[in-house]
Amino acid sequence: MATRSHFSLGAALSYALAATAAFGPIGTSRPSFPGGTVANLAPPGPFFQGFQPPFPTDTWWVGYGAPPDQGAVVAGPWPFESSLTNTSIQFGISTKRDFDGSSIHQPTQMDWGASFVEHTGGASDHKALAWDMHSVTVQYFQRNGAGTLTSAMVPGSPYITLQYSAATPLIISRGGNITSINGQAVTGTSGPSVSATKFTVVSSIGTYIIYSLNGAVTLSASSTTLRASAQFNGVLRMARLGDPAHQTTLDTYAPNYPTAVATDYTFSGDSATLTFTYSVTGTAANLLMLTFPHHRLRLQNPNFLATTAIGYLTTTGWMYGNVGNVWRLPYTLSTIDFNAPRSIHSSCTAQLTRGLEYEIANLGDVPIPNDYYFWGGRVAAVSRLALIADQLGRTDLRTTVVNWLKTAYSYWTDTQTPYVIAAYETGWGGVVDKAAALDPGQQSDFGNGYYNDHHFHYGYYLAAASVIAKFDPSWLTQTPTRGTSTNGDMLQWYARNIANPSTQDPFFTTVRHMDWFAGHSWASGIAGGAGSRDQESTGEAINGYYGVLLYAVATNNANLRNFARLLVAIEQEGAKVYWHMDPAASPTARDNPYPEQGIRDLVTIGNVQDWQSGAWLFWGTPGQITLQIAAIQILPHPVLSDLGAVAEALYEATWVNNMIKYTTPELSAPTSDDSWKSVIYLALSNVNPQDAAQRSTQLSAWGSGNTYSNQLYFLSTRPNPSGQAICPAVTNVPEGTFLIQDVATGRYVVSTAATVDLLATATAASGGTPFVFGWQPGSNTIKSTVNNMFVTADSGGTTALASARTTASSWEAFKLALYTIVAASNGAWVATSSSGALINSATSAGGAGKYRLVPSSGAPPTDPPTPPTDPSPITGNIYIQDVSSGSFLNVVATDNTLHASEGQASAATVFKAAAVSGGGTSFQQVSNSQYMSADDTGANILVVNRAAPSSWETFDLVSQPDGSYLIRAHSNSKYLQTTSAGIVNSGATTGSQYRIVAQAQANPVGTFTIQLVSSGRYVSAPTARQTLVADATTVAAGTTFIFAPVNGTDGGSIQSTLDNTYVSADIAGNAPLYANRPAPSTWETFRVRPAAAAGTYTIQAFSNNNYLVSTSTGLMNSATAASGAATFRLV
Repeated sequence: MATRSHFSLGAALSYALAATAAFGPIGTSRPSFPGGTVANLAPPGPFFQGFQPPFPTDTWWVGYGAPPDQGAVVAGPWPFESSLTNTSIQFGISTKRDFDGSSIHQPTQMDWGASFVEHTGGASDHKALAWDMHSVTVQYFQRNGAGTLTSAMVPGSPYITLQYSAATPLIISRGGNITSINGQAVTGTSGPSVSATKFTVVSSIGTYIIYSLNGAVTLSASSTTLRASAQFNGVLRMARLGDPAHQTTLDTYAPNYPTAVATDYTFSGDSATLTFTYSVTGTAANLLMLTFPHHRLRLQNPNFLATTAIGYLTTTGWMYGNVGNVWRLPYTLSTIDFNAPRSIHSSCTAQLTRGLEYEIANLGDVPIPNDYYFWGGRVAAVSRLALIADQLGRTDLRTTVVNWLKTAYSYWTDTQTPYVIAAYETGWGGVVDKAAALDPGQQSDFGNGYYNDHHFHYGYYLAAASVIAKFDPSWLTQTPTRGTSTNGDMLQWYARNIANPSTQDPFFTTVRHMDWFAGHSWASGIAGGAGSRDQESTGEAINGYYGVLLYAVATNNANLRNFARLLVAIEQEGAKVYWHMDPAASPTARDNPYPEQGIRDLVTIGNVQDWQSGAWLFWGTPGQITLQIAAIQILPHPVLSDLGAVAEALYEATWVNNMIKYTTPELSAPTSDDSWKSVIYLALSNVNPQDAAQRSTQLSAWGSGNTYSNQLYFLSTRPNPSGQAICPAVTNVPEGTFLIQDVATGRYVVSTAATVDLLATATAASGGTPFVFGWQPGSNTIKSTVNNMFVTADSGGTTALASARTTASSWEAFKLALYTIVAASNGAWVATSSSGALINSATSAGGAGKYRLVPSSGAPPTDPPTPPTDPSPITGNIYIQDVSSGSFLNVVATDNTLHASEGQASAATVFKAAAVSGGGTSFQQVSNSQYMSADDTGANILVVNRAAPSSWETFDLVSQPDGSYLIRAHSNSKYLQTTSAGIVNSGATTGSQYRIVAQAQANPVGTFTIQLVSSGRYVSAPTARQTLVADATTVAAGTTFIFAPVNGTDGGSIQSTLDNTYVSADIAGNAPLYANRPAPSTWETFRVRPAAAAGTYTIQAFSNNNYLVSTSTGLMNSATAASGAATFRLV
């Protein structure tokens, strides 16, 4: 990287040295990779003439020098966008902004082009003169003459600064015709000539002010150009006047301009101060610069101007003024490195140890490196098993993992490997996948050959390798067979590639992806001309610098450790400010990056780009997008994400709680991948470890970058202010050899070598096949003793289970509970078909088959134990509905007995549900304050006649997959059952299922069907973006909706569970409601209020304050009064 001392550019523009980093380079050795060297297919352009690599690959201005034409429009110097064409410096400030329901767009806008008359206009007639960690100085020059135009492009300056030398200024309008200059009208090709030191120029794009800092200049105006009358030696500055009130500010500070920025940092214990020092021509103390939201949250001793004095709205918020040339931004640094800051909670130790033993025993083959990303995620996940084993004192397990990792890394140092081979890319200077560098499409290995995602890729690489070095330091000095360097050298080159702190490294640019001014990294590199940059996964960006931190600790490099800690702190702060959103934040708050309510309601940004920020991804799975957007801001969840009492903790409670609420529809969907859910629960654990641990018990997969053991380890080491057990008690499931008996038919399941399908066809135990039920993390395996093959259930759910797999993966994982079997492959229940085949096809527990496990030894049948109770009992006023009959529970006044006898909630008994000290739930009749009671015999009908709750008046609610509950009495540990005589507590292992229905209240929250009272039919929106019509006779796909509050209103949203779109009511009130909006705003907000009849509601649209009615074409918001509204039940 060039230093400012290479040039002497005259008194008008002073230049500072490049960043005066406190630390020297990590190393300076020439990289020697197995792949040697390679030049990718996008070499630096003539913009870099006179310089040698390394060059930056992710700065805001790299598009000035990236192929194919060096003409990319780039985001900078903020608040401007700019582009270097062959003929001029083009620039502008976007005045267009929109929100499309998922993203903020602020498209590029070129207002002006700055050049000079003598410029020859060739592609090589402009170049970089110097650059630093923030800015770049560019120069346009006269090929056969002395004329030059030089501009120091410094982010944060509200002015474009243009220094002319022996050149005749030429300013070209790029945004429409010029209409006036200093109040004089401009028409056609011949306009007024004005001599002044300040010019107010109006065009169709708006108003700019031009300042001459070196005496009066005469400008001749036409409708498209401003041309000086003679050559000029001096500085012109141009600023957009977005508001007339800003003119005084711009006039006051125009004489003082930045020419460069020195970036420095100091450390004191676990604190750091990042310092930007601007080199200034003029009075340094009077330098006007603009700040982003994160600057304003951090700056020490700022000199902020009033927000009304100057401001420009950018994609990531308003930029407001600060005066002064030295910025100091303090950060608190984490003290965490390899391990969490707390011990493993004792409630989790046994489960964690068992899971760790299983996962290490089943590591499988060492992964072959076919790419950096997935290979890195896998080895990083495995490396954490070694750390967990070490904390548990299991050196035997730790050694197994370390040896596995050593084998994995041997591929990368092997000159004869047929797989991905690393090479040093000579065009820009960096470590790349050699084959990817030669891909004309620039997409191989996620664009690695063109510097995309390097901090993602190499963070994993460094983290796992550092674990090897932690436990075997000698490995660093070893040179593998057929290797070209030691392992330590290889790691150093990867660390230098993404976190080099010094301009003195001759082979790697400084901190490749970090944007010091923007306050976060960018993932994209030089592909496609390096235009609009982007970053999706802040979690993996943080992990990139965490990998460097672990490398620094493993190699005892104290300076690099501090530097990496600072990079982590900056990246975490950027994630919090620009990716984590608070729907309750004020749209007018100074430091709110997203004023639009609609975007903040989406809770998490999926991709920040230069021109767009939104809840979307370049990839994604329909029905899981909100999960995936949130998860990639969390994964791979290193322990560093927990900073204990430090205020900068990444998983702050407000965002986590909002995120859980927003993703609940997808978290609750059985089709959502457990691997995404697991990551969400890890974030939740920093706020509520018990809740996260309980949810995690339902997982059977963790993805390639996570493991069962890491899930438990993370959960078990979270802050635990309650002091309660974190991991719930283990529910033991059968292990051993059993016959499987279909309870409904009494037949036994058979699977033979000739017919591997599982068929319930044997009439006697002697004809049944013994199966071995084994434990694995999160589930059971079932293996046939006939052919020693695992039972598998495909994800389609249309073919019989079969004993057909030699190893167990997700299709061979099953959960057992209350005689039912759930296949992890598709989340469906196993049922017995008419032919006796066991098929994972039932969509609810009600349709599932019931099975008994009979020990093959002839011992009495073994039923799976009772599942744990719901950790969060239902509270508040409720009705209890028997699922099977649909009838509601009612207390008979004459004898206080309990029966399922009322067809409508309005006629049923209202109970107040409350948590009982010591565990369980009580049910108190609201009308007379008496409690429901179940005696210890289980032979008598329940009564509601007790004044206070004791054990007979306490019940457990056992959640069922379809949202209903089993209710278990504490008096005899048996389940309530609905009989013709009444409700009794007689079920030994199961009982009737009951639905808890909240009593009507304003804006109920939860998932409901909407039933039109007048017809009894359900409202449906059976396909995406279809109208809402009350036409369904049964509950089916498209008839369930999520009711949730809308912050800042007295209403809520209604969201279809079919495709997660929101119901919208237009302002006219003469068209049907549609479920077709990606996020709620005014048209997607409704007031839901109790109607006169018990348990019924009216629904009022915010869009026009009209009430919903039901017509043959659909629901419409056309009734002007509640008296004319339709009434609905929410079930």
